[in-house]
Amino acid sequence: MKIAFAMELDLVALAHFGQAECFVIYNDNDQSGAFRLEERRSNAPPCGSDNSTPMMSATVRLISDCAAVVAARFGPCALREMAAAGVYPLEMSGILDKRVQVGLTRLRDYLLGGKAKYRERNYS
Repeated sequence: MKIAFAMELDLVALAHFGQAECFVIYNDNDQSGAFRLEERRSNAPPCGSDNSTPMMSATVRLISDCAAVVAARFGPCALREMAAAGVYPLEMSGILDKRVQVGLTRLRDYLLGGKAKYRERNYS
């Protein structure tokens, strides 16, 4: 399962989805089940552009092979586009660090059907 992170150019801080200069993609496709950094994808940030709607569509297409995307914030246009593409949005602020592995594993479990379990524990 691939999960994308909307990043600022420094590749440390999470960005607003529409202002992301790149996305880092983590994947758990090896035998261990651990997430590993697979690739970085450059992006032309759509927010603030005169041509923002087609650019937002292009940004969502860029990560459409991912099950989820994590960003500091999502606007309504991005949320509509991601819903149509079947990409789960998750807002989280801060920086990527060693805690990412735990968070990715929990997100994977949630996306793969553990949604009811999380609701019972009031995590939703």
